[in-house]
Amino acid sequence: MSDKKQTNELRRELSTVQLTMIAIGAIIGSGVFVLTGIGITKVGNLAPWLYLIAGLFVLLNSVPTIISGTVLPTTGGYYKYVSRLLSPTVGYVYMWNRILGNFALAAVVLAFGEYLQILLPTVPQNWSAVGILLVLTVLNLLKVDVLGSINKYIVYILAVAMGLFIFFGIPNIDMSRLTSANNTAFDAILLTIIYYMYALDGAPVVVNLAGECKNPRRSVPIAIGVAIIVSSLFYALICLVAVTTVDISTMQYAPLGAYAQTFMSPVVYFAFILFGALLAITSTINASLMVLPRIMWAGAKDGIFPKVFAKLSKNGIPAVALVFVAIIVAIPIGLGFDISTIINIINAPGALILLGFTFSVLTIPKKFPNLYKKSFSWLSPKVLFVLCCITAVIQVRLSWASFKSLDSQKLIGMAIFYGVGALYYFILRYKWKKEGKSFKTELGKYDQKWIDDEAAIAKGEDVE
Repeated sequence: MSDKKQTNELRRELSTVQLTMIAIGAIIGSGVFVLTGIGITKVGNLAPWLYLIAGLFVLLNSVPTIISGTVLPTTGGYYKYVSRLLSPTVGYVYMWNRILGNFALAAVVLAFGEYLQILLPTVPQNWSAVGILLVLTVLNLLKVDVLGSINKYIVYILAVAMGLFIFFGIPNIDMSRLTSANNTAFDAILLTIIYYMYALDGAPVVVNLAGECKNPRRSVPIAIGVAIIVSSLFYALICLVAVTTVDISTMQYAPLGAYAQTFMSPVVYFAFILFGALLAITSTINASLMVLPRIMWAGAKDGIFPKVFAKLSKNGIPAVALVFVAIIVAIPIGLGFDISTIINIINAPGALILLGFTFSVLTIPKKFPNLYKKSFSWLSPKVLFVLCCITAVIQVRLSWASFKSLDSQKLIGMAIFYGVGALYYFILRYKWKKEGKSFKTELGKYDQKWIDDEAAIAKGEDVE
């Protein structure tokens, strides 16, 4: 293999275990530490059960991702599926939205700063947030398989730290607290489910690493399914300990660390914050920095973004795209945005735009029937349609809830951002037309492996 080939193709090095650890690491982060307490404040001791419902919803939302990542493994997954299977224009909209979507990582990075202040009160939140972003950006310039191995051990340590919360909390459980009054208003329940879905979100992003897996058709569904189920059960148990060990009426919107402080010794509490909160958030940042640049990389290969983003380092990493993502993440931190503002800004349009990906999956049984039957012979296209419709309803409701929370200034800013994106779209199409290139052709090319595998199965041959 030539050096040129080596520097332009991502390597297939990730195992199922590594991908599962990355998926779990992508879930277990700021959400459980920040959003658990918010849900408890809204619905009381119903909160643990809502974690289970949220897990079910997240699993349903992940069905399109599992199917696409299993049948048509690739890198830059969501964008690739939308542009190739549905519409190049919708693919462009999704890719443009990813610029704003990178802000989501800023919320996680800021959460790191919040928890670090518990241990080091004099360190400014924004400075520590930028610091961890810089450190992990440098680490992610290493090979993917090295990062996968590191992430595996991070998740092991994290599981032990989270186990401390359960272990030291159980002796303080008072089951009579489960009989206290709850807020059963539908809006409160719905909002809590939304918060907990956000806390459990993350695993489907590993579909963007499918092109770097040794056996993607096996690894992707296992990684996503196992990560969501294990994390939702774990979170529900942690939430149950929280609502039964503390008088929740005194813990209005308190983070999980505040609950831990009521029953842990200072030494154990220090370890919980250090190896629990901070390590959890670090693993989420790490996983995101692995995935987000590869989405930019896929867009750059199609010509949507500058070609420099498509260049790979000698270690097979899209280094320029990685640095660009880090800079975008740092912007809202520098502007002083808080976590809730960032979440609402990215979720309002993001959930709607994700509909394009959901419905792109419906074209797979028709366009790649042999690959689909090989992977999902038990799931008929009609059942797939119903599942995608359920997913779409969930996404629309999430988007509406976020839009309702935004004030006019944020809506105007959002309109300007997408207005610029629309202008760039027409400029890009005009430029390509002058160069004799078709927008539909350039952004609609199937991966050659998809074509080869579909043909191989038709001939009775086996594929990876």
